Amino acid sequence: MRLINTKSIELQFFTDDDVPDYAILSHTWDQEEVLFQDIGLESAKAKKGYNKLRNCCRVAEQNGFDYIWDDTCCIDKASSAELSEAINSMYRYYQEANVCYVYLADVSTTSRIPDSRWFTRGWTLQELIAPHEIIFFDQHWQELGTKTSLVRILSERTSIPQYILSDSDDLETTSIAQRMSWAADRVTTRKEDGAYSLMGLFGINMPLLYGEGDKAFYRLQEEIMRVSDDHSLFAWRFPGARGGLLAPTPAAFKSSGDIIPWNPFAPYNSPFTITNKGVQTEAPFIPQDTSGRGLCVLCCTAIGKRDKLIAVHLRDTYLTMEHFDRCMSSDFQWIDLNTFSLTRYPARSLYIRLQTPATARKSKRYQENEGRYDTPVDHDLKPRYSLSDAALGGYTGTVWFILANNIGALSTVTSDEISSAVCIAARSGHEDLVSQLMNRRDISSLLVDKDGRTALSHAAEAGQERVVRSILSSARIHPDKRDSNGLTALWYAVHHGHRACAKLLLEKGRVSGNVGGSDNRPSVLWHAISAGDIELVELLLHRQALVGAKSEPLLCLAVANQSIPKNISIAKILLENGADPDERDAKRNTPLHLACRNGDHDMVVLLMRHGANADRLNTSGKTEMAFAALSGNVQLVKLLLENGANPKAKCANGKTAAAYAQGSEMKSLFADHRWYKTILDRTSTNRSAMSGRS
Repeated sequence: MRLINTKSIELQFFTDDDVPDYAILSHTWDQEEVLFQDIGLESAKAKKGYNKLRNCCRVAEQNGFDYIWDDTCCIDKASSAELSEAINSMYRYYQEANVCYVYLADVSTTSRIPDSRWFTRGWTLQELIAPHEIIFFDQHWQELGTKTSLVRILSERTSIPQYILSDSDDLETTSIAQRMSWAADRVTTRKEDGAYSLMGLFGINMPLLYGEGDKAFYRLQEEIMRVSDDHSLFAWRFPGARGGLLAPTPAAFKSSGDIIPWNPFAPYNSPFTITNKGVQTEAPFIPQDTSGRGLCVLCCTAIGKRDKLIAVHLRDTYLTMEHFDRCMSSDFQWIDLNTFSLTRYPARSLYIRLQTPATARKSKRYQENEGRYDTPVDHDLKPRYSLSDAALGGYTGTVWFILANNIGALSTVTSDEISSAVCIAARSGHEDLVSQLMNRRDISSLLVDKDGRTALSHAAEAGQERVVRSILSSARIHPDKRDSNGLTALWYAVHHGHRACAKLLLEKGRVSGNVGGSDNRPSVLWHAISAGDIELVELLLHRQALVGAKSEPLLCLAVANQSIPKNISIAKILLENGADPDERDAKRNTPLHLACRNGDHDMVVLLMRHGANADRLNTSGKTEMAFAALSGNVQLVKLLLENGANPKAKCANGKTAAAYAQGSEMKSLFADHRWYKTILDRTSTNRSAMSGRS
């Protein structure tokens, strides 16, 4: 550090291990102060501040000191690094000085001491507290008294307890709020200095960022939270504050001079954790109304009020018990420990926003709700709605209020009721309420009902597309979660014909199509085919839908039901994705037999070109060609022959299809030997085509 030689009024530098005894000056800056760059120059003597410097050196020399420290000229303020180091060390400079001289330029008598401008400046607070010995001087450098002799006057003027003024080592016994209150009426030329001048009082070191304005005081409070668990930091009142837990200015603590820490429940407070959501702390929260407002109970009280605790007003911003703002910052409320139940309102984890950006505007809802309640809510009143009724009606505030009042050991709301409420809200399409409940960490394990069904499953069953989309976006519920019946949200969506929800689950949720198909529950693919929804069928096939539907005759379903829109297109997609062209339904019918029975020639061609075996016997023991011949269907017989059916294939009775031919046209078809010559080639071609696709 640099010191001024009292004889030569020149600067000398000393290392930390080599600092001599020194006196230190405390004063208010005036015009024409002697600065660092003035020392040693003849022009310095012409400045008005030179007499102050010279007189300080004179008094110090008379008291046996060779050196003094003066903030005007011992700091090279052109160096930001040196300025930062000096300000971070300022409290220590005053604390380690042998004596502090307080020069009151506007005081002539002892009785005028309280009127001095010196008591209104931010920097002089630490200059009053830190030194062990202080001598006060008037405008003529006549001694007015010492800190000891003037302690009563000083205490009355500053509201600092006499015992603190008598021994600064007791500073740690005072609360954060008390120390802040001493600075409430003090001002600094630069906003940032309002925070920087208090660093020493809290044992804080932090970099200086001139230009940050009000943020400096927020930074100071954040640093205090890193080293202290004193809740009185939040026990401030200030009209117009913008919703943060931290005070915008020391003036907010003006009425907090008697606030002290007090935790009647535990020997210590839980530590604070600063996160991107705000400060995380453990504290009881008492809900007040359905708008999301309540009281955060702090572990602090006022001197002489050990039967009460202070509570500040908070607002659950999104009704999720996750993000809180402070509201009604102009006041706080007293909690009577004789009636307060920690069992009913146990400490819970709260994330409270520390500050609100200066550019932020209050929402319309916030403005409408601000300051609207003044009396405590009677929490023993019977609720107007049950939880399920509130969920059915989509009353987000009422649901929040019921849950917020039922978290402790005295809760009357069961886990089943909570999970049921989530599902009811989902089925009813109350997107905001579902989102609110899913984002609550305190009930995150209760998003499944007693049947293992999720809110997503219920929303999909009810066709609540917006709710399904919202749940998928939140990623709070696994979209493929199966219930106690092994079914997923996709199954319920498809089963109940909610195509849009099903598409959402497949495209956005990337769910598996392999669901259902057993225990008398048709698969999702079966439902999609029955509905003739070709787009949904394709989506399901891309999500392994055939895996779970192997036991279902899906191709038979598509072929048999000609009322299904685009059934031939669906059959083609199934075949291209590996469906067995020779599968059998419950009556042992093959797809080809069903197509022949329906006279669906296009389907017959499709099946045979994908390898369907026309020579297999149907349930009546006949080949498909024999069935066509017996029916007199010349076109079908010709179609079968053209696509590789074997005219020599025998039925169960040993007869070929020709034995059933009637009429000249039919008989001439069987008499045409070209079918017999090319049958092997045609069959081989069809079989090759089929194997090429597999």
